[in-house]
Amino acid sequence: MRNGTSETVAGRFGRARTAIFGWPQVGSDRRHAAAGPRVPWEVVRFVVAVMVVASIIGAGGFIVLSQESTAEAQRSAEEIARLQGLGIVQPVLTDQILQGDPAALAEIDRVVRGRVLDARTVRVKIWDSLGRIAYSDESRLIGQTYPLGSNEQAALQSNQVDSDLSDLSRPENQFERPFGQLLEVYLPLQTPSGTRVLFETYQEFASVQAQQSRMMLEFGPVLVVGLLLLLVFEVPLAWSMTRRLQMAGVEREALLTRAVEASETERRKIASDLHDGVVQRLVGTAMSFGAASRNIEQSGAGRTDPLTANVLQKGANELREAVRELRTLIVKIAPTGLSGETLSDALTDLVEPIRASGIEAEVRFGECRLDPPEAKLMFRVAQEALRNVARHSGAKHVRVEVATLATGRFLTVSDDGRGFDPDALAGSRREGHMGLTLLKSLAQDGGAELRVVSSQENGSLVEMKLP
Repeated sequence: MRNGTSETVAGRFGRARTAIFGWPQVGSDRRHAAAGPRVPWEVVRFVVAVMVVASIIGAGGFIVLSQESTAEAQRSAEEIARLQGLGIVQPVLTDQILQGDPAALAEIDRVVRGRVLDARTVRVKIWDSLGRIAYSDESRLIGQTYPLGSNEQAALQSNQVDSDLSDLSRPENQFERPFGQLLEVYLPLQTPSGTRVLFETYQEFASVQAQQSRMMLEFGPVLVVGLLLLLVFEVPLAWSMTRRLQMAGVEREALLTRAVEASETERRKIASDLHDGVVQRLVGTAMSFGAASRNIEQSGAGRTDPLTANVLQKGANELREAVRELRTLIVKIAPTGLSGETLSDALTDLVEPIRASGIEAEVRFGECRLDPPEAKLMFRVAQEALRNVARHSGAKHVRVEVATLATGRFLTVSDDGRGFDPDALAGSRREGHMGLTLLKSLAQDGGAELRVVSSQENGSLVEMKLP
């Protein structure tokens, strides 16, 4: 809060930059208005991110749940086959069945049809170790020999139950094709003499899928509800955290604004003290020295005492130069007095240090109507461009020009230095040299267009266009 009203971070930061650079930002009100729904947008982004993550977790959870339910249904089928084989078939399994005895086959067929076959288990086969079907409820298979697969051989040699989807294209499964997809379960059994046989059941896979669906219906809603509850609890937390972060940002920007405003006030005070105090005294002293030098020359004493006249004249010139440098410094410290009429003098003062360093500099100022913020913007851009020229270009000549054309009002700063290439610019930006970036920010915030053209052969051109 400041002055009894609430402000956004963007609004405070805009005023902070206004205080730093001494001119208002064009379009700051528009950005201020656009910053209003910042908290909801941050929350929306967070909610979308949570929903994406929740969807991924949910999809992964359903995949794992599906696989686990399928495995559980398969384990259930194996357990049913174990109970059928060990509890029902093995007690009536005799060695005569392996020899094809009709009475033994009839007895085991009666037990299988009465107690094993049902809506789930649709086929039973008993194999010997050579791959011959000793018994099946499908009598056409009895006595037929087929090579045992690797799964059947492994089950026959172990005491483990195994299962797999039935390959209905194999010859031994020709009579099971009408049932559709089936699950084969293998279990080793022993006759009274200790001979190992393979007990095999065919269970309809639809029953396995039904059990899988039941498990999905039991645990799926729990997973979905859990993810929804996570989302419901996260949204208020996100809203609260975003609000707190925004308020912390507002407070930081308020402190920054007050610090910058205090700094700007102090800078203006220093500039005012320099202008009204030191500068005025130096001007008066320079005028006195000049008048004294002229009086000596006019009185004829200059011929008898030329040293005094020269010292006075030299002192007057140095004081005028000091006054010019101080005025330039005052404009740099607090350019509040700039306008379209005073910009020409400010630019002339700005290039004096360039000239003093040995670079030939010229200022061309055509007819150009500028309000104070625009004049300050041109001064700031020219100041930064000339600073780059002095530091990096190695130029022998630089020109600053302000002109009005049909397409707008232009400021151009051109030099004949060594220029730069984009790769070097990107490297310097990474190292923290932000001169051109600052120029573009200055122009953009002031509603202007900035164009920078540079080559190592033709020097550099910085051109800013005001509408």
